[in-house]
Amino acid sequence: CRGREPLLLMGGCLGIPERRGSGVGSGFSDSSLSPTTKNKPLKHEKIKWKSDIPLTEQQLVRKRDEFWDTAPAFEGKAEIWAALKAAAEAVDKDDYDLAQALLDGAGVSLPGGSLVESYDELGSRYTI
Repeated sequence: CRGREPLLLMGGCLGIPERRGSGVGSGFSDSSLSPTTKNKPLKHEKIKWKSDIPLTEQQLVRKRDEFWDTAPAFEGKAEIWAALKAAAEAVDKDDYDLAQALLDGAGVSLPGGSLVESYDELGSRYTI
């Protein structure tokens, strides 16, 4: 029964392995055994986009619509793209709380705190 917490049964000793991280001063903690997340809250700033070709407001809206319509066809999940689009629209209206709630609800993490680069729960990358 050395090195283990004993459990006495009818005069015998049955060892139960100690749980790592449960001992005082063991060097381990429950938090050190769990995966670390690199998620930051959404920064209160709008996405800046630059074009080499001057665009009118109408052309910009068409390009934006085209992006949101085609992005799910190339990679990632449609529901994550929908959440990102809704979050981007909320940011355009300065509703950062709604945008953050949409991202949290969809399980989207932002390592840099910006919608420009995000990841879903499976680790798939989404770039806007």
